[in-house]
Amino acid sequence: MPEPLSLSLELSRTECVRGESVFFRMKLKNTGSHAFEGLRTFEPENEATFLVALPPGAKKPADEDELSLEPPEGQITGCALSPRHRDGIHRHGPEEVERRTLLPGEEMETSGDVLQWLGELEPGDWDITARHQGVGEMAESKPVRLRVRPAKPVTLGTSVPGLRGSACPNSGAFVHAGEADRLVFLQLQSAYLPKNPMRGLRVGKAKQRGQVVASTFPDEETTTLHVVWDYGGQFALGTVDTTGRAPPAVVPVKIPEGGVILESPLSLRDRSVFIPVLEGKGTGLTVLHVTPAGASKSYRVDLGPARPVAACSVAWEYATRMHFAWVGKDRRRVMVARLFLDDPESGVFTESAWLADAPVLWLHMFLDTAARPGGAPAFEHLTKPEDRDRIDPEPPQPAVWGVCRSGNEWQCVRADLGTVRRRVGARFDVKDLEEPRVTASALDASGELCLLVADAKGGLHYASTVRGSLEPLEKVAGRRISPNQQPGLMAAGRGGTLEWVYLRYIDGEAGRIAYALVEPEGEADPEYSSGH
Repeated sequence: MPEPLSLSLELSRTECVRGESVFFRMKLKNTGSHAFEGLRTFEPENEATFLVALPPGAKKPADEDELSLEPPEGQITGCALSPRHRDGIHRHGPEEVERRTLLPGEEMETSGDVLQWLGELEPGDWDITARHQGVGEMAESKPVRLRVRPAKPVTLGTSVPGLRGSACPNSGAFVHAGEADRLVFLQLQSAYLPKNPMRGLRVGKAKQRGQVVASTFPDEETTTLHVVWDYGGQFALGTVDTTGRAPPAVVPVKIPEGGVILESPLSLRDRSVFIPVLEGKGTGLTVLHVTPAGASKSYRVDLGPARPVAACSVAWEYATRMHFAWVGKDRRRVMVARLFLDDPESGVFTESAWLADAPVLWLHMFLDTAARPGGAPAFEHLTKPEDRDRIDPEPPQPAVWGVCRSGNEWQCVRADLGTVRRRVGARFDVKDLEEPRVTASALDASGELCLLVADAKGGLHYASTVRGSLEPLEKVAGRRISPNQQPGLMAAGRGGTLEWVYLRYIDGEAGRIAYALVEPEGEADPEYSSGH
């Protein structure tokens, strides 16, 4: 006799690449003749609904013991709250769970992403089962087979976020060399713990291993991101719905000849994107504003005599302004240009912002949101709210970290642009490194600078203003990583529980994009158990 409660599971695909999203739909139906009362709903806080992944043929440790509570070997269990749990955020459900009555023939439905619920599954075959503790015994679906293939990344892009909402995910992209095609993927990683996957979405096809760049979010309400990649002598633009509800749209986009796309473009709520492009030989900056249909306008930043560009950085102020900092051939005078995104036709405003004491090798621009003196309003006792003199908070202040070289020493200098405030965050001795150069930078949640440094011998090193030291990357990350693995830095947002900074790189042997913790010093990766 069939069970009166029937649970079914459908997957959007039966085969995926490691780290790719697989969307699912789960239905619970009353197939009996009587109503079910007090049935727990699919509300995430109820923690009554799970996905279970098992390698085919998995057996319990003591198969003959029917009372064994041990899960089968290799079992992975997850729920809608698992992404929070992996972030180290544990919430308990309400004392009174949400319940409903399910009449005969009625059903309730939920959906989600296998990647979010279960995390990144290793390559191989998996039997995916849905379970729901509605009332009484657990309802269980028939297993659905999912085959996970290794990722074969050949090109990696790690975004550099601007000023955004504290919970906006980090983004990245990669080109996967599949058996039949090269595929472009967009990845979303947790804003709280960057190694935690949130989405992995197919965008389009690639022809070669050229540049691939992911855009970044301006706020938490934006659900569109973009990927730009080299498509055999021209560029393609993919517009991606990060909820997974709509397929990506791919159109050609024209980049100035010889230009290099700067990290990172900015996506807007209207699904358009601003793409900053450093022109060939660093002679200028062109900002493209492109719609999903491929229509574009370009806005050129006149660099004046401060060219060619020797070092530069882009910082987005939410969806309102683009700030571009650069230093020209003299490597001393740092210039800043601003473009108003809501009215780009109004022109670009350029000014001299900082004269460095030593040649500037690298710039990382950002917007400082720290509270400033005198910004708090004073209210008279018992004054009505509508009669109070309100003081609007000061806007974010542009600032820049500059890496300057003086002899055998690197100085990391923070300059608050528009003021005279400067401070040396750290000094690094580089006399033992042959032709050292910065290849990537990131800011932790406190605004401190983190650097990835390469030398002429192929060695990689890590430095930060928090550590105050320049060390071999292998010592910091706990593993050997080469430049061929295209490492980048990805940091937690302002809402993170710690100042997490991870190295993001290609792990071809494991068939994945991997992450290695580099900050905070002395911390270990947060532990997470898939058992529920």
